[in-house]
Amino acid sequence: MLRVALMDDHPLMLKVVSQELAQALDIKIVWKTTDSAELTERVKRDLPDVLVLDLGFAQQHFEPVNAVRDLRARFPNMAILILTSYDDPVWVDELMRAGAGGYILKSDDFSLRLPDAIRTVAQGRPFLSPSAASALSDSRRKYTLTSRERTILRLAAEGLTNGEIAQSLG
Repeated sequence: MLRVALMDDHPLMLKVVSQELAQALDIKIVWKTTDSAELTERVKRDLPDVLVLDLGFAQQHFEPVNAVRDLRARFPNMAILILTSYDDPVWVDELMRAGAGGYILKSDDFSLRLPDAIRTVAQGRPFLSPSAASALSDSRRKYTLTSRERTILRLAAEGLTNGEIAQSLG
């Protein structure tokens, strides 16, 4: 039985994903949250095999690339699967480099792929939905900024001040 945790800022999305995964007999949802601030404590308290993670957490000072990198360093046996609406090639590239095992776009009819994606990343193999695979390919052809530069640029584009960016990046 694969133990799965869900984190998404939309309660309705958590409900939909939970219902989709309830149909898979080999997957059990151990916890779910909409609050990025409690993520690390939840993982420490009840370590899942796979964390299904959304990227959009408005007003919550959540930097996904650093979070994925930190979680992978602290909990190397936990796989991370990104499930998001963000189709920016830079996001896909950075998150995969940071240690995400897979990336699924919500627009790619995720319900057909989610159980397979969870099983795949739990086995240590990468999983990309079709649009995410295309975005990753585009990213590697087009962008020349370093990972750190892209993170800083993205945070600045989100409206963070230099001090907030520095604090977010540690």
